[in-house]
Amino acid sequence: MNKSIIPYEVYTDGSAKGNGSGHASGGWAYVLMYDGDIIRRDSGNVLNTTNQRMELQAVIEGLRACEMFGNEISEYHFYTDSAYITNCYFQGWYQTWEKNGWKNAKNQPIANAELWAEIIPYFKRKSFFFHKVEGHADNYYNNLVDNMAQAAAGKMSRR
Repeated sequence: MNKSIIPYEVYTDGSAKGNGSGHASGGWAYVLMYDGDIIRRDSGNVLNTTNQRMELQAVIEGLRACEMFGNEISEYHFYTDSAYITNCYFQGWYQTWEKNGWKNAKNQPIANAELWAEIIPYFKRKSFFFHKVEGHADNYYNNLVDNMAQAAAGKMSRR
């Protein structure tokens, strides 16, 4: 991390009400911060989805927001409570997937491969960092995006 620049911080979360039911309503959310101020926030919802897909979608939407800000020397720090995302990043699952033609250890196609394909290039960039935060703990911004994602998922489930 370059200490002479102020990094962007992005908190992300996803939620699915009725996860795994085939009729789940999902929500994703992110906040993009710079120098302690929220400069962009967004959330959205999807029908017939899973919690894991919404976690991934939240990161994708946060990455898209980052593309609108910063420059070639900016750093971006993503904070998520998703073990699915951080394990892939820290344990290098994606490297094995790429070597195996996007197949897992059981030689089956990787779940959510189309979403992972949008995220993985950022795992490889030196200006993007991913961090695990404790879910539902005393982290204001993680709780904020959790509430935003839950509210977005709830909008779909009430339709």
